Amino acid sequence: RLRGECLVDLDDVDVGDRVTAGQVLDKVDNIARGLYEMGIRKGDKVVIYAETQPNWFFCSLAVAKLNATLVTLYSNLGDSGVMYGMNQTKAKFVITTEELKNKLLRLEKLRKLVFLKRIVNVNAFEEKKKRMIFVNK
Repeated sequence: RLRGECLVDLDDVDVGDRVTAGQVLDKVDNIARGLYEMGIRKGDKVVIYAETQPNWFFCSLAVAKLNATLVTLYSNLGDSGVMYGMNQTKAKFVITTEELKNKLLRLEKLRKLVFLKRIVNVNAFEEKKKRMIFVNK
């Protein structure tokens, strides 16, 4: 059975906020470290199934930094579109939001997502942490 896991963010970055290149690189490095610790390696397929937002961008760069293959799914896809995208690409990992995670868990419970091993929440925030990490949900 899958466990939904949270991606804990260094700080809130909202649309329109200004960040330096150094801040972006730090965030990407920290996310990449967390993804690597989860087991993502070169050539793995990683889906980002979320609305476009700053953390979507940071996660996409982190996936590229690990030489993994980025797959994107529109957040407004229905069940059949999500199942097709996930199974056609043989993605083992998906980065998503809390709202969309429930749809993935429901499809996984119905055994519709054949290759999926891990779900990561892109939006969770915990102020005490000083770097991107994964925690059990």
